Amino acid sequence: MEPKIKNLLNQIATGQIKTNEAKILNFIIENKGAHINGMRFGLNMQHQTLTARLSVLEDFGILYKSGTINNGNHSVWSYEPDETKQSENAIKRQRQLFNIWRKQGILKYDKFMNAEMIEFLK
Repeated sequence: MEPKIKNLLNQIATGQIKTNEAKILNFIIENKGAHINGMRFGLNMQHQTLTARLSVLEDFGILYKSGTINNGNHSVWSYEPDETKQSENAIKRQRQLFNIWRKQGILKYDKFMNAEMIEFLK
């Protein structure tokens, strides 16, 4: 298990919740999932702070998007307690971010690439 995840779970277990990530994770665990608006109001946290911390937790694989509400406009976030699945979620997240980076790179920087590089990135 990642040291960061251990730290967050320790904060929750001891009740000494110090970081925004731990606050968010605890909220999601206690509520068996949560959406962005519920977290914003339940945690009294700014949207930008919340989305940045959710992104970090998703990068670690400890949170995942388990569904949507409002006709698919908002994700529902859930806690993944299984370490193996956390690792799988983290790799899946890295792949998603890489694919976004790759697509943006082709669109924005194609003038610096030859045809072979573009084809490779596709």
